[in-house]
Amino acid sequence: MLWYASEFPRRPAVVFGTETINYMDLWLRACEIARALKTGREAGLDRVAIHLPIGVDRIAAILGCQILGVSYVPVEPNLPESRIREMLAQVDPSVLLSSSAVYSAILKDVSSGSAVMVEEIGVGAAGA
Repeated sequence: MLWYASEFPRRPAVVFGTETINYMDLWLRACEIARALKTGREAGLDRVAIHLPIGVDRIAAILGCQILGVSYVPVEPNLPESRIREMLAQVDPSVLLSSSAVYSAILKDVSSGSAVMVEEIGVGAAGA
């Protein structure tokens, strides 16, 4: 990814619907997410639940986890509440990465780790 960001920084990396992000911006977004996930959790970050709709931010979140070398579990926002509860109970993530658009009280109840909202990371939303 870093190679593409340095060799082809302005080429589109991801196009999803009306969202487009180039390689450099995707790399920077992934680094911002990695930094936010790691902040305050240097000793205890091992699993991240990614509760984001399919799109640019989900891809950046996956790359951010790969930068950190931590495992991630995608949790589809449109799954039934019971399935989300079951998945989070099994995974027991260190961090739940979500967005205010899909985050709900149910997630607050079942996630033993902390929650990070993707909109609060960095200087702007991906694709903007």
